[in-house]
Amino acid sequence: MTIDLPDGPLSYRSSGSGPPLVCLHSLLAGPAAFQGIEDRFEGFTVVVPDLPGFGASAARPDIYAAADALVQAAKTTIGSPMTLLGNGLGGFVALAMAGRHPDSVDRLVLIGSGRCFTDQGREALARMGDAVTSGGMEAVVETALARMFSPGFLTANPGVAARWRGVLLELPVSGFVHACSVLTELDLTDLLDGISHPVLVLVGSEDQATPPAMAEDLVAHLTNGRLVRLDGLGHVPYLEDPDATLRPILAFLKGGTP
Repeated sequence: MTIDLPDGPLSYRSSGSGPPLVCLHSLLAGPAAFQGIEDRFEGFTVVVPDLPGFGASAARPDIYAAADALVQAAKTTIGSPMTLLGNGLGGFVALAMAGRHPDSVDRLVLIGSGRCFTDQGREALARMGDAVTSGGMEAVVETALARMFSPGFLTANPGVAARWRGVLLELPVSGFVHACSVLTELDLTDLLDGISHPVLVLVGSEDQATPPAMAEDLVAHLTNGRLVRLDGLGHVPYLEDPDATLRPILAFLKGGTP
């Protein structure tokens, strides 16, 4: 489905019924990553947008414009207040949505996210963007897989490795490169004081893309944040162990303690 907005279309898929749970995808995995867990969120209308530059969604200049577009779409079609579940890139967008439009958001689940990247993280993003610019997605497939999953997981699960190589090769070059550039410059610190929503922050202990220190730092800057560490898992932990990842999330969404 597509919503036509003044600054260009926003595409999404939707399933289930109930209040909106908007799942915002990682740069590395894309929106396909949520397909295996969408039916686990009973009692919610699960909405999975293509973030700007992905799918049929028009590119936006930065995270803030992406956040504004998603909130505008929610007001016209999706519904609000929304529960947001963001992974990686999607986590940064979720924080921007909550900080800029607090009345449109109910609570947040952030997986592998933070308020900004370290210098090392910025350099890694810049290298990936440059590699894709010159060589297409093929140039970063192995790097991206190593950042998505914990060490040894892909060797033990060759079918998963083959599937995600295919998914990564289909990601849009221009959208990927632009997102890398945006993330290297991003710092959401100034928005965090305006986020009083309940926030569950999860991070895989083996996350190479957004390491645990980023999650710990984020929680320290939130007034109502709780951290859950997922031992042995990587940047997209619900692809490795959906039960371990969803257990604290579902408890949080039901208002309990994860």
